[in-house]
Amino acid sequence: MQSLSIIGHPGGRYTIAQQLLAQSPFQTLRCVDLDHEQTLQAALTDSGHTLLVYCPPGIILARAIEQNHNADSEQTLQNWCDKARILLRHYMLNRERCTLINELALLHTPNTVLAALASKTGQAMATEAAQGTEQVLQPVIEALGTSLAYADPTSSSLYRDLETVADISGKDSVPQYQANLRKAFQHITAEHTKLQSAADHAHENAQTLQKENDRLLLQLEQAQEELTHYSCEHQKLSEATNITTSTPKPEPHERTQELQEENELLLLQLHQVQEELEHYFYEYQKLSATGNALTISPQQTANAPAGFPLETLFDLQNDYIVGDNWYDAEHDGRWAGPGTDSTLTLPAVGQGRFELTFDIVHALDSRIVKDMQVLFNGEPLTLSHKFGKLPLKRFPCRVRTEIDTTDTPQQTPWQLRLRFPKTASPAPKGSDDKRQLTIRLRAIRVQALSTPHQG
Repeated sequence: MQSLSIIGHPGGRYTIAQQLLAQSPFQTLRCVDLDHEQTLQAALTDSGHTLLVYCPPGIILARAIEQNHNADSEQTLQNWCDKARILLRHYMLNRERCTLINELALLHTPNTVLAALASKTGQAMATEAAQGTEQVLQPVIEALGTSLAYADPTSSSLYRDLETVADISGKDSVPQYQANLRKAFQHITAEHTKLQSAADHAHENAQTLQKENDRLLLQLEQAQEELTHYSCEHQKLSEATNITTSTPKPEPHERTQELQEENELLLLQLHQVQEELEHYFYEYQKLSATGNALTISPQQTANAPAGFPLETLFDLQNDYIVGDNWYDAEHDGRWAGPGTDSTLTLPAVGQGRFELTFDIVHALDSRIVKDMQVLFNGEPLTLSHKFGKLPLKRFPCRVRTEIDTTDTPQQTPWQLRLRFPKTASPAPKGSDDKRQLTIRLRAIRVQALSTPHQG
């Protein structure tokens, strides 16, 4: 009976192979990370056969970002390339004693893996295995990792080399993996829709309570004015009664009693109005807090490119964007600056015609918005502006444009470049903020004008 060593990328899920081969005829199973080339040499010496498992670079990068949001993507991809070269070199030198497979095949086509291993080792084993299930916990991060790795020529070229020579490549497994991603994106979209609906409902309730609050305040002011008027009348009558030396007439005394009773009644009504006002004010605070909590969705989850969405939201309040010349995210957006040329790289939504809406929260000078330019994949776009009406605030405002990605390759990320005529600083107006700013952008909304085509 042979022994089998299972070696894979650090951070990969190659340990699934150990579960898959639990009932195999191999005498022993060893499952280790690929630390360096000596690991493979030791496996060649100690084991009859070695199972080499490589992982797509985009998945490795996504898992590194998930564990550490400040992970260096270039360094992560470089480490993946170093390990992949070791695996490829060792496999090419020892093909008879090694089996090279894609990690995705362990999850989605396990029977194919068992058949290939049986053919290489000559060990009879069952070739019926249950298909594994893969949970995509962070589909947005995995899509980002795949996009970044795809744009890296070194890791992309090396991954193609592995796929070319592998015993079991990821060709038959990728469709199932993409289907899992689409399903996860659709779930996020449904949750976002529910949260947005609840937030809108809370906002409506808050507006209703605000109107009721204003009405009660007006009633309170009117009651206070009436109370002040009757109090003055009562004081005048009291002074007249004290000055008069003759026997007080019954009419002034009766008028005084009436005024005292009216004053007591008004005080009682005033207290009731104050209690009612406090009750509605506390209810308004609770609903406002609930509404604020509901409108903060995780990463403001954008509608994912999978599942053919009609509308996608790229939220710049999220801490993670791909682009240059942007300050850190604030509570309602992100300032562009300190330069006059800002870039954004967005995952491709699909192929077709789309409307892009830039939700601009503020700019220190409206001419910055009116004279700014937007380029899509290097081509200038025609913009239309919708400012707020004066004498009210001109911001927020929305800038709309249209793009056509019909002839753009499906996997090519969208490159946006925003050029501004100048920058401005709040410091000359007495602010402690000395930054050079252009616009504060909350989000970019992508609306499909035709049914997007996805490959």
